[in-house]
Amino acid sequence: MKLQFNRLVLLALPLIFFVACDEEDKEEANSDALIGTWSMAVTEYPNTTCTGDGEIVDEGTITFTATKVTITYTSTFEDWCEGTITDGVCDEGDYGTSTESDFEDYCAYEQGTYANGACTDVNEGDYNLTDDSITISLNETLVIPESYASMCVAEGGTYANGVCTISADRTMAIVIDGNTATLTYTDIDEDYPEDSYCEVTVLTKQ
Repeated sequence: MKLQFNRLVLLALPLIFFVACDEEDKEEANSDALIGTWSMAVTEYPNTTCTGDGEIVDEGTITFTATKVTITYTSTFEDWCEGTITDGVCDEGDYGTSTESDFEDYCAYEQGTYANGACTDVNEGDYNLTDDSITISLNETLVIPESYASMCVAEGGTYANGVCTISADRTMAIVIDGNTATLTYTDIDEDYPEDSYCEVTVLTKQ
């Protein structure tokens, strides 16, 4: 019986090797296909099925090299306002009003660059790609007073010269189809299911 079992193991080795190589080839093909610059649009859905009426929450570009990723977000005052704009004033109801200058201040607070009515925020990091998922690791920065430095450290970040830096990882399902790639992220809140949501990022090769 032991000899027969050993024979079965030996017979299975070529199949295991073939499957492993096939998966490796797929990952390498995906990695090659991903390299370059893509236009990016992120749509958020208030459910975990990624269906229904979604809202575009981010737009910009994303660039992949063999190991690095650079994400550039671009937003305007109109994108930032979550209410109605009348005569240059954003009215968000119970949340008050804001103007273009408030948006410019917010852009600086987020470490972005404001020019020609648009805020540009650039994030760089690493990524790891498998056959059906991608994990993007970015360093998020936030300007905060020194009195909040302990909170930054408590969240796993580092604080220096008024800036809190926190490393953030996000794993998403990915499907690459020629010049289009779709990344899907689902956040399930066990305590408050009504706060669960889905984000679908559609990339288009430039």
